[in-house]
Amino acid sequence: MIYACNYMKTRIRAIFIIFLMSGAALGCLDGKDKKIPEGLFLGTLPGASDPGQGSNTLQAPNGLSSSSGDGQATLSWSPVTGATSYNIYWNTTGSPSTADAQIPGATSPYTHSPLTNNTTHFYVITAVGENGESPISATISATPRVPAPGAPGNPRAYPGNVQTVIVWEAVPGADSYNIYWNTTGAPTTGDTQIAGATSPNYHTGLTNGTTYYYVVTAVKSGVEGPASTEASAAPQLQLPDAPSGVGAAFGDAENTITWSPVTGATSYNIYWNTSGAPTTASAKITSATSPYTHTGLTNGVKYYYIVTAVNAAGEGPISLTTDMIPLPPPPSGLTYTSPNPTYTLNSSIPNNTPSVVGVVDSYTVVTDASGGCTGTDNLPDGLFLSSSSGIISGSPAGGTLPGTYSICIRAANLGGSADTNLTLTIDSVIILFSTDMAVSGLITGTGGRSDADNYCSMFSTLPPPNPESLSCPNGLHSFLSIDATDEIRDMPGNYGVPVNLPVKTINNTTLATNWADLLDGSIPVSLETALGLTMNYHTGSGSDGSLNTNEGHCSNYTTASNAVTGTVGDRTATNGAWLNGGAATCDDEMNYVLLCLCY
Repeated sequence: MIYACNYMKTRIRAIFIIFLMSGAALGCLDGKDKKIPEGLFLGTLPGASDPGQGSNTLQAPNGLSSSSGDGQATLSWSPVTGATSYNIYWNTTGSPSTADAQIPGATSPYTHSPLTNNTTHFYVITAVGENGESPISATISATPRVPAPGAPGNPRAYPGNVQTVIVWEAVPGADSYNIYWNTTGAPTTGDTQIAGATSPNYHTGLTNGTTYYYVVTAVKSGVEGPASTEASAAPQLQLPDAPSGVGAAFGDAENTITWSPVTGATSYNIYWNTSGAPTTASAKITSATSPYTHTGLTNGVKYYYIVTAVNAAGEGPISLTTDMIPLPPPPSGLTYTSPNPTYTLNSSIPNNTPSVVGVVDSYTVVTDASGGCTGTDNLPDGLFLSSSSGIISGSPAGGTLPGTYSICIRAANLGGSADTNLTLTIDSVIILFSTDMAVSGLITGTGGRSDADNYCSMFSTLPPPNPESLSCPNGLHSFLSIDATDEIRDMPGNYGVPVNLPVKTINNTTLATNWADLLDGSIPVSLETALGLTMNYHTGSGSDGSLNTNEGHCSNYTTASNAVTGTVGDRTATNGAWLNGGAATCDDEMNYVLLCLCY
């Protein structure tokens, strides 16, 4: 039996003649058997083909080429006559066949992605047409890689002491950089490498005077780019840098200058002046070390400083300017001999003297409760503070009223101050003083109490010693018995003279412990001694302060007639004669002064 099999897939008709001795049928592969009469010989003639068809064999592609990119490979080949498409087969082990991974329907050029960088991929290509698939092409390969980075731009090398500094411009996307160097010139990537360098890179341990040559490459994802242009430098000893951290602290007539050490410096110079912005032409302090104390200065004057570092190469640049004013330490421990004194109104006080540690430029009274001050009062009128010595002296008088005064004294210098607080108590007292001049007719005419009091009032406002300005908050009256209703002994009732206060002279001499003691017929010291009187004085009084009708009172002190007398006191007496020392005609006023009371 004879069968013919028609393979339509390739559109190439082949007729096979099969002689089956047993007469069994042989099936075609496509399952469509064609029975041929037995004994008939069928076959294909050489070169025969279906009508309208060309050759029944496709050529393997040729003209293959490949290129690599980042995670991809691009394949190209020449067209094959009769091919309607192409298949690509590939692997990463080599010698691919049609049993390997297939990329059907490819066209040239074909880009294969995504791929693993740095892994070689192998490829063969077949052509496909109406009559089937061609034999495989020759093998080609491609290794995807990250594109190499560009060369670093503008490399520069700068000399230092036994070192160079290499800098360059960054390359976009670079992971790291390599430096290659030699001492002969034109370095390549075959020379000594400094791997993983960063800009700026300090190349140390070099020999001064030798020129070192450098190129730099960028590395990206393990791919090293081309070398940069060449840079070179010859290390040499450099001038030291300008000192940093320059500062100053003041002391008493001195300043202390400090700065940070400079690498390689062997000494330092300080330049200074008092006008500002010193230069190396200013006054110089050589071979200084930090800290340096500049002594013999004037407190309160500002001094300006710069510092330079020196080494074997010379003197480096100047530092920034610093300035400082030397000042003494502030005073401390200010106290007074009498921190809480009690003074008597209108009486001279003993000097109250300060004690203090340190130099004091001035003493002042502080009333604003600043610093260590709690007192806010001024010194009472008549008391004085010496700004140079700090001594408090004088006599509470003028507008001073009895009471307690809280006083703060400050001792100061340019460096600061010290404060202390004093509590001053001013006691009341009755002051007996003299006009120190003869009455000169001022209590004649209408006269009497009014003129006499006015005469006392005029003298109480004069500066010392005629007499000192007085504080008479309760009254100021002449010490006279005028008439039977206006006697000295009646002054407490008539004019409010206190009866329980001591009576003193203006220079603080005590005449009596109270009013009764004053009129008991004696005083402990004469008024010549206590007041320095050179004249006697009008009293019109007996020794007990009553009106002296025997010796007279110049007609109530309204006349200056020589026919009338008035009682006078004896300036030298300490017994009752200090009030009742005799009589004088009333026209003899030029030889007598007037006593006055301030209280």
